Amino acid sequence: MSNKSSATKMPELAVIFKPLIIGFLLAEIWTVAFGMGSLYSLQLSDVNASIHLIVIASLFTLCVYYWRLRDGVATAKKIIKSFRIDLLAALYLGIELNFYTYQSLKEIHSKFIVTFFSWTPLILPILLLTILSPILQYWISKKHRKVQQSYFLSDVEIKKGDDDFLNVHEQAIMFAESVTQSADVFGLDGPWGIGKTSFINLAESVWSKNSKFLVCRFEPMRFASEPNLAERLIGELTSTIQKSTYAPEFRRAADRYSRLIKGKAELSFFGFKFSLEP
Repeated sequence: MSNKSSATKMPELAVIFKPLIIGFLLAEIWTVAFGMGSLYSLQLSDVNASIHLIVIASLFTLCVYYWRLRDGVATAKKIIKSFRIDLLAALYLGIELNFYTYQSLKEIHSKFIVTFFSWTPLILPILLLTILSPILQYWISKKHRKVQQSYFLSDVEIKKGDDDFLNVHEQAIMFAESVTQSADVFGLDGPWGIGKTSFINLAESVWSKNSKFLVCRFEPMRFASEPNLAERLIGELTSTIQKSTYAPEFRRAADRYSRLIKGKAELSFFGFKFSLEP
């Protein structure tokens, strides 16, 4: 018999409020930007329309390229697959809330536009610099450097079966498929340089192809100076899960579990958390 409770969980109000506030702020930014742009466009009335189109098309292309570099396609798919209608509704309500408060904020908008209208020509260069900076860093890091030919076999671990000179690729595939049949804990034992990390890399390539599994690489030796490895492990697991699943509540649940391990007392009230540390 299952011991799982069928009771409805308390909603995470903090998670709902976030898209609500984001929607309100986006609508506010659009209102102010539209007002400043409309006034500034009067000064550009003599500029050829084709130049306007070229500038707009160039900016749009740059934004799309930056969005792709930020892995925006995968993020968009992840959000769509989550089917979080509640968060979408909260975002829409935030926009509607801004619409209903437009008359109350109209005077504030006018004062803001008049005060900062002289800054309008600087907004575009600042945004361009903000977008171009990471793009240039990406291009510089992707420059191919000339690698000198080496006549020795490298001791760096392999990640592809094509680089396997020890003929363990097939064994790694069999191992990867067998351990996924049940919840097993396994370990590899062997002397230094025998290929333990390469074996795990080959097995990981098999696990990564299965959409039912998530692979999280946690190497304690890299965090030997950390005072709390358990907290670091939870953080790595959370990061791995959030890369493939859109679940805003998961981060809060992981933080709650981390505090539980530390022995913190926690009180929940409508999604807001109050904690006491020893």
